[in-house]
Amino acid sequence: MNPADLDTLIAQLASWGVIFEPGLSDDKINQIERDGNFHFPPDLKSLLQRVLPIEDNRGYKNFPNWRAEGGKLIEKHQEFLLDGIIFDVTQQRIPYWLENWGEMPANMDDAVEIVKQVFSDAPRLIPVYGHRFISSEPPLSDNPIFSIWQTDIICMGNNLVDYFYNEFGRENRPSGQFRQIPFWDDLYMANNASFIVNYHTTDVAEGLKRLHSKDARAYIVKFGFNGNLRIQFTCSHEQFILNGIIPTIDLNSNQLQQLEALGWKRANSYYSYDWRVISKAVDYYTVATLIVDTLVKAYGFDIRYQTIEINIQ
Repeated sequence: MNPADLDTLIAQLASWGVIFEPGLSDDKINQIERDGNFHFPPDLKSLLQRVLPIEDNRGYKNFPNWRAEGGKLIEKHQEFLLDGIIFDVTQQRIPYWLENWGEMPANMDDAVEIVKQVFSDAPRLIPVYGHRFISSEPPLSDNPIFSIWQTDIICMGNNLVDYFYNEFGRENRPSGQFRQIPFWDDLYMANNASFIVNYHTTDVAEGLKRLHSKDARAYIVKFGFNGNLRIQFTCSHEQFILNGIIPTIDLNSNQLQQLEALGWKRANSYYSYDWRVISKAVDYYTVATLIVDTLVKAYGFDIRYQTIEINIQ
């Protein structure tokens, strides 16, 4: 990142309410990298040498405190990332497993050891803000920023600058066409397919009825969208279609335009979208999550769940 672009980025972050401390010295940077056994990519390193973000415009201190915690932050976040993957492998009704990890062992302890090995071979991720991470490899500028929670991974920006504009400037800079990062790119691709597959509409409906018996709708917060969007799903057994509906009363003009850009169709007082669902489901919680996720993940948006409550009519 050249000095002029860095000045512009810092000024923008300040205008969005981000609070800084003075940047890290070269000696401090080198110490953090030694202690954490990693290297900052050049663009993040340049930023941290100039300023150290410590607080966002809502008063949240979700930025990593490199000055106070140093390289220990890397180990702490590696444990967080690995524990999340292991949880999805060992605790889900259908264990999370990628084909390129080989055949999943019947013994769960053996499966965990494989996960630990492939994770140890993966590039180390560096925390940027909360559970947003940038890869330490390759040692180049413009590595993507991933939002990661367990095996739920999306791209928050094709590079560091785009990420900050998306996260704090509330812009919608495109994401998805980014530099591939070994291991993490596999999780991203597995988690961001454009269609729901391997699920059968009838099973989805019956499973979701059992999952949520109370009066309900699916609430999400979407990056680029403000507030909660109410989504109600209906199911057509004959046509194998799940239909999602969002009332227009919940949307402002910008949100209406974004929904239309994503292919949602307006009909009187609501917008609707159809998903074709095929094959058979076993894990109904996964099905419910996929239905909600597919609305936005195929287009590179972030999801922040408030509640997930599905009502199939």
